[in-house]
Amino acid sequence: MTITINLVTKNNDQTIKSTLESIKELKAKILIGDLGSKDNTIKICRQYENAEIIPISLNNSMSIAKNLLIKKCKTEWMFFIDPWEVIISGLEDINSLSNSKDKNAYNVNFLQNDLITKETRLWHKDKNLQFKNPVFETVPNVGLETEIYLVSNNNIKNPLKIELLDQWRSNKPLSNEPLYYLSCVHLSNKEWDKFLNLADLYLYKEVSVTMSFIMTQYYCAMVKCYVKEQQDYNKAIGYILNCIEHKPLMAEFWCLLGDIFYAVSEYEKSICFYENAIILGSKRLKSDAWPMEISKYKEYPNKMIKICNNLKSTVCNYINDTKE
Repeated sequence: MTITINLVTKNNDQTIKSTLESIKELKAKILIGDLGSKDNTIKICRQYENAEIIPISLNNSMSIAKNLLIKKCKTEWMFFIDPWEVIISGLEDINSLSNSKDKNAYNVNFLQNDLITKETRLWHKDKNLQFKNPVFETVPNVGLETEIYLVSNNNIKNPLKIELLDQWRSNKPLSNEPLYYLSCVHLSNKEWDKFLNLADLYLYKEVSVTMSFIMTQYYCAMVKCYVKEQQDYNKAIGYILNCIEHKPLMAEFWCLLGDIFYAVSEYEKSICFYENAIILGSKRLKSDAWPMEISKYKEYPNKMIKICNNLKSTVCNYINDTKE
């Protein structure tokens, strides 16, 4: 075998079987680091003959746990998957890449509804990659593109994630990263006030224009546009213009600007921004590592342009009728 599939588990018996079934055809070694599961996780894992289960300690960091598996891995190639994720396509890519003479790292694509994000999950041991962050752990995004697609059944309210995130923030009170991830948790949980407060604090403290910095402004603009109790279109415009300044090929940003002016019935401006989403979005490279909302690049702006044109026509007809 040239590749090992690595997982870290803890009480995942509701999802682990789907994960293992999705990688079964690879016939690869499966290295499972278990953090002390009390449910049927281990029993399910033992049904797979290529699986080796080893007990590991968390040490308040998922990165430490996963990096331990890297040390235990004896094959040239390694692939990381979480026990709530399922590979829906790309097994052939994993096989061919792990049998090639290249010693690279590769990205996988995460598909969640209409959203695609990318993470480096497949690499040759010579790349010497390590996970960082105690929670929401990642390796540096240095991978080449693939057609490997995963979907996730993870609930961001996972108690272990929340516990580790709180510890991370407590251990590094001056660090901005836990602020960012905690704000994302509040956003996912629809805790709007908590999200906006933490997001503002993160944006105030952050000195680098990173992906997280720009995307946080985008999320703030969305809340200010779409959440009735938080609506403030002027603030939303301010946030989104900053986003466009740094990433003008992100159709998502132009669509949100179009949505803001649609909400205040300025349909001509809306149409211009939706057209920008289509034109500029078409220039965006597929290899771009930033998140991508697929429909925002053609389907959604086209639909909104039609709606705006119909509304403009209705308004014109009404004005003409009243004049007569």
